[in-house]
Parts: sequence; C-alpha cells; structure tokens
Amino acid sequence: MIHCSDGVALLRLPFKQEFDQNTGLVHGGIVGTIADTAGYFAAASSVTDGVPTTAEFKINLIAPAKRETIISKGEVVKPGKSLIVCHLTVTGERNQMIATGLGTYFILRDASTLVSYCSRYFPLFPHSNLPFF
Repeated sequence: MIHCSDGVALLRLPFKQEFDQNTGLVHGGIVGTIADTAGYFAAASSVTDGVPTTAEFKINLIAPAKRETIISKGEVVKPGKSLIVCHLTVTGERNQMIATGLGTYFILRDASTLVSYCSRYFPLFPHSNLPFF
C-alpha cells in the first residue's frame, strides 16, 4: 500500500514469477485483482459506518503488463448511502496505462444486511448455512 485516505488508494504490486503466463506477460486476472483491491480500499477510506464489499467491477485491459511492478489506483467518484462507485486504473512502472475500469462496492453495515442482499440477489446462495449468520 502506497497511500489510502479520503477516497483514494494507491497500491504497488511487485512482479512475481507466478504472475507470468509463460509469455513474459502478467495474467489479466492479476491486473483485475489489484484494480479491484485499490477500489475496495478507496471505498473503505470513505466509509465511516460500515465495510464495503465488491458488488461488481469492469476492467478494460489496454496494454499488456510485462514482467514489472504494477501500480493500481482506486478513486471514489460517487459515494452513496449503500453503494460506492470508484474509478480504477492500473499502470506499469514506467507510468504506461495497462488498464482502466469501474468498481461498485456495497456498504455492509451488519450481517443482516448481507443476508438481505444475498437473499434478494442470490436466491440459491445457502447463506443460512454459513457459520457467521
């Protein structure tokens, strides 16, 4: 973590051999994961009465991430009562754009909120069998 406050988060992910697709390029799933993580922390830094959880995110891979450190930025663009929308970017160590996207984070205020959300949007989700409900 490089920075996290006031609706902005900046993360740094050094290259690891496990990220390579045997082509010299970082797997797109890694790029998407760090983008979502930056969005999560940006959202979390703007919430005072709950915990955000990813509702959805969309990522556009613009250029390949080579065997290099990647930097992700999440920035809140619309804080709402139950959803927070963040702009997501991923750049390489030479500041070249790798990906851009949009993340939406649901504000979880208590366990009953999650049960209600899961029941409504995921009716087959076995939430009643989870140990924390």
